[in-house]
Amino acid sequence: MRDMWNALHQNECRVKAVEALLNQHDVDEARLKADLDRFADDLIEIGILNEV
Repeated sequence: MRDMWNALHQNECRVKAVEALLNQHDVDEARLKADLDRFADDLIEIGILNEV
């Protein structure tokens, strides 16, 4: 989750965050995108993150 947080925080959109994470980890892109979307949506819902 720390890598997801950093990717969201350091990139201007979710697409770029996914790209950054794919460069760091050997994971399935579709799974990563779904996990990142869920993580970001949860953070937005509780007010920790603005829409990205």
